[in-house]
This record gives sequence, structure tokens and C-alpha cells, in this order.
Amino acid sequence: MTTLDRSEMPVSTASPQFIFPQYHTTYLSNGIKVYVIEDHTQPLVSISLTIKDGAISESIGGLSRFCARMFTRGTSKRSGTKIADDIDFLGASISSSAGWDATETSVLMLAEFTEEATEILADCILHPQFSTEEIERLRRQSIAEIQQITADQTNLATSIFNHVVFAEHPYSHRRYGSTSSLVSITRDDCLSWKEHLESQEQFFIVAGNISASSAVSLLEKHFGAMKYHPQSLPTFPMLKSASRRVAITDKQDALQSTIIIGGISISHTHPDYPALDLANSICGGMFTSRINGLLREKHGYTYGARSYFDTRKHATTHQASSSVGKESTAHSIQIILEEMNRMRHEPVTAEEFQTAKQYLLGSFVRDLETPHDVSQLLQTIELYDFPKDYYTNYFATISTMNHEDLFPVQQRYFDVDSMTIAASGEVEYLAKELAQFGTVEIITLDV
Repeated sequence: MTTLDRSEMPVSTASPQFIFPQYHTTYLSNGIKVYVIEDHTQPLVSISLTIKDGAISESIGGLSRFCARMFTRGTSKRSGTKIADDIDFLGASISSSAGWDATETSVLMLAEFTEEATEILADCILHPQFSTEEIERLRRQSIAEIQQITADQTNLATSIFNHVVFAEHPYSHRRYGSTSSLVSITRDDCLSWKEHLESQEQFFIVAGNISASSAVSLLEKHFGAMKYHPQSLPTFPMLKSASRRVAITDKQDALQSTIIIGGISISHTHPDYPALDLANSICGGMFTSRINGLLREKHGYTYGARSYFDTRKHATTHQASSSVGKESTAHSIQIILEEMNRMRHEPVTAEEFQTAKQYLLGSFVRDLETPHDVSQLLQTIELYDFPKDYYTNYFATISTMNHEDLFPVQQRYFDVDSMTIAASGEVEYLAKELAQFGTVEIITLDV
């Protein structure tokens, strides 16, 4: 009779099944692409318009985010308060936001109020007023938020990491802006940015309890007359990994340090990406990863440490991060570098490989449980110009990957000598402690 060893977690070798959910694709009469994901098992409908541009193209730091938020703060026929009241009356929600590469305005409502909520959405997108009163109100709010953001150590470390890794690229600036940039934004700036967005490629995603034909008819009614002649964005320089740099920024009286280590990596469409994603899961992508196991479980330096990919349309970074006690900063950095270097020089174990493989496949299937989940993946496919079968192929590649397939990828992409080390904390302490890793640059950020 065999004895069950309860000290070791059993590793499953059975792969979950994956079929990308069905969706419809069509176009409005003006040429705007529409995706529809039908799900009649629940009462909600969501509609989003995504414009394929964001902070990467702004001329003033924070302008894209500021203008996106203004879309729901007053139109030619509704004040910001009226928009909020009308949406609340329907039991719906509306939002508008801007990231690095996209600007999205969306509404979520019960299916029975789809017509009314879509009319409000169209009013916000087509007729934002950018009133001086609302601009000043949002300016005060945004500046107050900047004070909070710049007091956050993770944000500080992220800002200097981006500043160094992206160098002269537009991704290097802070998309939240600064007090000085927000103060400079005028109504004319908002109007010019809106005009710019109107010239960019756009697409709708409708998901939930609505038929494809009804969704298209609804959008045609409210958006079909919209002029749509998208122009191409300018090209941006290709980014490559450079030699190691060490950058720090000050957080006065900080009792801990936030560290980020990483650099430019490959895009999601690169043939090596699925294997690199799996290798990253072992290194720092899972709770049971090597980095978290050492920094959290063994040494007790942190509540959590992880590694991940920051994916943008024109560049991707691979980075590891954690917040640790000040006295543990240098040792934590050393541990992360050692583990990343180990990934480059040693194959992972067969058990680690199988655990990470099952983790990725299981997470992937769970990420498709709701229409909103599916719409997020469709948005990613369209925004980043992925092949339509990207996720199906990704899943198939992970499913059929063998243990011996991984090490060649590990050797190619875990180069610690080209990784930037960024940290926020007590700058005098950091400057001394981090000198062992290279020449330390002190970066001062505008508030």
C-alpha cells in the first residue's frame, strides 16, 4: 500500500480545454468596427468605444487622461451633474479614461435601459463641452491626486524606472502629469486633443444581454452619422536593452524601499513569448514563485514579490518588484538578480515546469468566465494588432510545450547585466547601499 506524502502539493498533468467564445464582427456605415459578444444568461449590457491613441501622443503631461475625464463632465445639453443624475436614475455607470495607447469611454447598464444609456454615452463622446468651470474643478481634483500619487513609493519607483528604461521615448514621461503640466492645460488644449482623437482609429465592443443585430442598430442610430476618417499614427523608435543602470528617488522618512528591476523585453506576438511567460511564472509570476518564496517566505522581507510584463503597443518591459524594509533593500535586490541569473544558467525542474504550465492554462480559462472578460481580450487583440487567433494559439503553444523547450528561452531573455535597478526610499541610504550594483543616479521628479 502506497503512502500519500502530504508535505508535497500534487501536480496535475491534465490540461483544461479552451475554446475562444463566439463573437460577431461588423462595421457601422461610417466604417467604425463593432464587436458584439452575446450572453443572454445575465441582465447586463456594456458598450465601450476605444480610440487607438492615448498618452503616448500627448504634448502636455496628463492631457489625455484629463480630457478623457472631461468627456463625462458636461455636454452641450447636460451638465456634469445632470449626466451623473441621469446615469444614476438608470442604475447604470459611465466612465472615460486614457492609458498609454488608448482612450476608452464606456457604459454599463441593465438591458432594459440600453437605449437610454447609449444616448447618454453618445452625448458624452460626441458633444463634450469642456466648460471652464468643469475644467477648473477637475484641475483642482487632479492636482490633489498628484500629491497622493507622488507620495506613493510604488509610483515613484515606477516613474524613475520608466524614465530610465524608455529614455527619450514618449513612454518615459508620467501620464498622470505634474502640478505644472496640469496647471497649464487650457480649454483650447482639450478641444485640440479631442480633434486629434477623432482622427484616430476607433472600435466598439458590445457585450451582454443583447443581440448582434440590435447592438448594431443601436450604435448606427447614435454614432452612424459620426465622421470617421482615421489617420495613421507616427512611428516610434524601436527600444533595445542597454547596459545596467541604477536609479533612485527620494521618499523622505521612508521606513521601506520599493524596488523594480527589469528592462525591455519581447512583444506578446514574438514566437518565444509563451515560453518566456511560463518561465516568468516560475521566477516571480506565481505566489509560489522563486522570488516570492525567498523574499516573503524564507526571509520575511516583504508581504509579496513578483515579476511580470508591462505591455504597451510599442514596447514591453519585463520587471520584478517588491517593497521591503529599508535595511533589506540591498539583499533583496541581490536575491532578485541571483534568481534571474539562475534562470539564465540553469534549467527549471520538471515539477516547476508542470506547476507553472497548469497555472497559466488554468488562469487563462478563468479569464474568460464573463462577457466582460472576453471583451477585454478582444480589446487587446484589436488595440495591439494581434492576430485574431492569438489567444487560441497561445493556449495551444503552452499546452503542447515540453520541459526541454524552456531552457533555450531562459538563456535568451534573463540577462541581468542589461537590467535597470530602480528604487524609491531614503535617498542617502539607498545611494550608499546600492553603489555595489553600479553607479547610482539620483532622479528628482516634479510634483
